[in-house]
Amino acid sequence: MALAKLRDQSTVTLLLDLVDNPDWQAMAPWLCAAVCEIDPEHAAPEMLKRLESADKTMQPVFATAIGHLRYQPGATEIRKRLRAKASRAYATAALLRMNDEKTIAGLVDSLQAGMEWPDFLLVNNVIRGSRLAEVARTLLTKGDQAGWSGGWGRDRIELLETANHLGIAEANDALQKLADDTDARPAARWRSAIALLESGDLRYLQFLLDAIQPDKSEPAEEFGGNREAREAAIGALHRCAKRDPTVKLPILDSLHTMRLNPDKNPSLAYAAQNVIKDLTGFERYAEFDAWRAKQTSP
Repeated sequence: MALAKLRDQSTVTLLLDLVDNPDWQAMAPWLCAAVCEIDPEHAAPEMLKRLESADKTMQPVFATAIGHLRYQPGATEIRKRLRAKASRAYATAALLRMNDEKTIAGLVDSLQAGMEWPDFLLVNNVIRGSRLAEVARTLLTKGDQAGWSGGWGRDRIELLETANHLGIAEANDALQKLADDTDARPAARWRSAIALLESGDLRYLQFLLDAIQPDKSEPAEEFGGNREAREAAIGALHRCAKRDPTVKLPILDSLHTMRLNPDKNPSLAYAAQNVIKDLTGFERYAEFDAWRAKQTSP
């Protein structure tokens, strides 16, 4: 055991020497990640020490490592060092991973004022990737209290999708209300139904099977466009069919109907055909029809 620990310490020392070598700067993010994985307790103060003297190129690297380690003593230094616009996103991501209250409060203000979409997506991806359920819950609660001012429509749905993915019951309830609201924006209903289906709720399966057909009503362009919305729905249906064999046949039937109308939307017909081939192994219409005729619903 002692020998293994000694080997780990030697490896960490070697990796830190490489981090400090300018010739290895391009590899620094991966080297730091390795150090944090091998010896997180030793890595945290080492990353902070380097952040204090790093140039603007390396500051985001060390801030990211500190954030992944959730090393609270590094929060003040991250705020102090990473102030340039190019590095603020890295600071926000690192502080979010540390569940930093000041950062969360600032995010609420920024979202209400209308945060730029790329910045919001970065925040949302950090919340989702690092499974920051409490951060998602806080932002949603504060947003609801503020009335989602500042163009929160699209932001709110993104956050709801993430929160639902992280198992927050309130987000699931909110998505159900949106999916059932016939007065809501079409794309809001689409995305809510997709998120619910992805989490295993089959009540919205038929809604999506009908909605993806080319002759149905179109989602609002502001939510990414009609083709993108249908592609997202097809992807969700594909994953659903793989997870649950009981719904495979109705999904295949709907996709087959879609590919029979390629003139209305060639790219979607092609996407439907790819899913059918993956689920059945058949690409030609006649082969699929012959196979389908032998199937019975489970």
